Amino acid sequence: MRHSRAQAASEFLMTYGWAVLILAVIAGVLFYLGVFSAQSPVSSCVLPSGFTCAEYRMDDYGNLYLNLGQATGKMITVTGVGCGSSSNPTVWLASVSISHGGHANVTGAGIPCSDVQAGAFKGSVVITYLVAGSSLPRTVRGTVCAPVLYGNALALFGPGWNSSFAYFRPVILTTGVASNLTDFPAYFAFDSASLIAAGKMNSSCKDARVISSDNQTMDFEIEGASCNTSSTVVWTRIPQTNANQNYYVYLYYGNSSAPDAQNKAGVWRNNFLNVYHLGDLKDSVTGGAGTNVSAIANPGGRIGGAYQFDGGVTSWGGVDFGSKAGLGVSTAITVSAWANFADTGTTNGWVKTIYSWGDEGANKLVWLGYGNSGGMRYYWEVGNGTRRDSLETGDPGIGTGRWYYFAATFDSGNYSIYKNAARYSTAVMTTNPVYNGPTAYNVKIGRYSAANSHYFNGTIDEVRISGVARGPEWIAAEYGQTYVVGGEQANGG
Repeated sequence: MRHSRAQAASEFLMTYGWAVLILAVIAGVLFYLGVFSAQSPVSSCVLPSGFTCAEYRMDDYGNLYLNLGQATGKMITVTGVGCGSSSNPTVWLASVSISHGGHANVTGAGIPCSDVQAGAFKGSVVITYLVAGSSLPRTVRGTVCAPVLYGNALALFGPGWNSSFAYFRPVILTTGVASNLTDFPAYFAFDSASLIAAGKMNSSCKDARVISSDNQTMDFEIEGASCNTSSTVVWTRIPQTNANQNYYVYLYYGNSSAPDAQNKAGVWRNNFLNVYHLGDLKDSVTGGAGTNVSAIANPGGRIGGAYQFDGGVTSWGGVDFGSKAGLGVSTAITVSAWANFADTGTTNGWVKTIYSWGDEGANKLVWLGYGNSGGMRYYWEVGNGTRRDSLETGDPGIGTGRWYYFAATFDSGNYSIYKNAARYSTAVMTTNPVYNGPTAYNVKIGRYSAANSHYFNGTIDEVRISGVARGPEWIAAEYGQTYVVGGEQANGG
């Protein structure tokens, strides 16, 4: 009997031993990867009573996306969100109001959690906020767990750049498009007024620097008149964006003796002919100055400052950027702008001008506008000196009091109009090329170039002229680009 049992055991091991060994190896690998460990990458997000993670996720690079719910009994404004492996992670600035019983996205395009390694992540989430009617800052802390494929351990600590600049802030720039873009100008804004008041930044912002994650100085421009304000707008050229990925840069400052290092030409080198931010009356490409003909400077533009127009009701309004014998284009052009309409009526001609150069009667023009002729319509017209063609398309859904992004392209007779990044209309016409002189006309924003007519009623911001026909992905990135500015860190501290 004893012999038969031993023989049976031997036969069992011979028959199933390899299977048992394989299972043991698999179990060991799973333990090694953390699947069975106490730090298991099971996804969870836990906050104190009164707060919930209505929706959340962490991507492969350690960026947290959080839709926060709150039931504190009052309206709150979230002022910052942080996430990381320590109990005091970098807090990224926010300004999101949430009513009692409501929820909202408080991380925008995502915030990077501090020191995230590949594998299983378990760390802290910190939310700072204000309660309606109170100026007392408050903080709640929770935990978040998630699997992370790659991590971002090096992303937040700065590239260890020039130690003569005392401070830096990490900045996330996101285009939100599934294409790589070359030499794309992206923007972010920060509160320089507070830094200047605290003696941390030069009063002219001349010690600002934008540094890449690989320690390279980047071309940048501070939008005119925005220094020493609570929303100082910085434009910087990204050499190449990666599809659906964040791009990290670092804002350095804190060196009062540093010279101004802005390079506008470098920022706008990718076929931009004119860039009118309208925070001031300057062209960031040519340096040329415009003349304000009764428009009103409006600091609350879509991006920085803008100009507000009254539709020609009280005076011959508009902004005039002087005479040009040609726009410097031939077979391709893009005109883009942000516009906020005050009306959709027909005062002073049905076409209300966003941008205009030339004379329709002479078939020498580039004109982008809108109007109401049997319904709300967009208007994009190009002339070559002997003939002109226009693309007109209706939009019953357009409204007043909100911002729209428009881009109009022309490429060897192919016309397109985009609204809020979507191609709204397209057509093939015979006009080609674009008229380029020698007759000179004035470039005008908010008013027709060749006559006192076709006045815009509302606010216009960020008008750009390019010598190429921008593609859909580029236009979508200009429309949807977002940013997040991180908290201040001591350089080398």
